Amino acid sequence: DDLEIAKRFWLDTKKKIARGDHASFIKESDNMICHVRPKARDSSDKTLAPSGRMEKKMAYWLN
Repeated sequence: DDLEIAKRFWLDTKKKIARGDHASFIKESDNMICHVRPKARDSSDKTLAPSGRMEKKMAYWLN
């Protein structure tokens, strides 16, 4: 069910953000109904993450 997949995606993303893991989000190639991809205009377009580090801006996408 798509709603359950979206919930697992959200929980996985939330967990990775909490531990500062911004390199292993679910990708489009993982063939789920949603994924995370860069939103930044360029490498200097960053935002302050909950970890206190500056990270590239990212966005959720629905497939």
